[in-house]
Amino acid sequence: MRRTHPGIPAARRGSVIVVVLVTLLLASLMIVKFMESSAVELTLATRQADRERLRGDAYAALETVLAVMAEVKAIDEALYAPEQGWADPYAYAGEAPREGVTVSYEFTDESGKASLPKMTFDEMVELAQVLGLGDTDARRFADGLYAWMKEDHMPKEIEAEASRYERDDPPITVPKRSLRSWGELRAVKVARDYVYDENGALTPFGTALQQNVSLYSFEGTNVNALAPALGTARGWDGTQAAQLAGYR
Repeated sequence: MRRTHPGIPAARRGSVIVVVLVTLLLASLMIVKFMESSAVELTLATRQADRERLRGDAYAALETVLAVMAEVKAIDEALYAPEQGWADPYAYAGEAPREGVTVSYEFTDESGKASLPKMTFDEMVELAQVLGLGDTDARRFADGLYAWMKEDHMPKEIEAEASRYERDDPPITVPKRSLRSWGELRAVKVARDYVYDENGALTPFGTALQQNVSLYSFEGTNVNALAPALGTARGWDGTQAAQLAGYR
């Protein structure tokens, strides 16, 4: 015989079971959602903490190399080669970065490049030709670049005019100053077509341009560290370039 509970209808008992199951389901969903949310927040907090620690490591590495270079300059009265000891600042100082952190240094002598803020339009055309562009393309590249950088440059290319930038979404105001980063070239109409390919990667010309041109403003170029293409752009032949390299 099936036992029944007197006074409690079967329909009511079934309703209670359904309510309990629904409550358990909702509670389970809330717990899972809470765990997912907590995991994301924990991951973000961990990444933020890692960034802060790495930022501290980077500043420590910068302070180390500056201190080492200052000491080497005080002793030797000049900085002329990494072999003086500043190529590996931590080894020179007898220190080491935090455990688990690897620090590497890369030094680039910008003085052997052409200073972009100081280059004339014609100098840029000549360099672009040396770097592989034909005369027409070299002038188009320089035209687009100088329309972006120079207040007094009147672009010959319609696409390089300031009004074309104003039609973009969002509109762009042409800064009329020299580039502050190579990435800025991605916004420069006409010129960017020669520096980046359809996939956004540097073209051979774009790579060579960065190897021979500096974004820093300085007077003159250090011939002792002169980039090869600059010598060619200035009319030097292979013999003169080889002689210069022999004196380094």
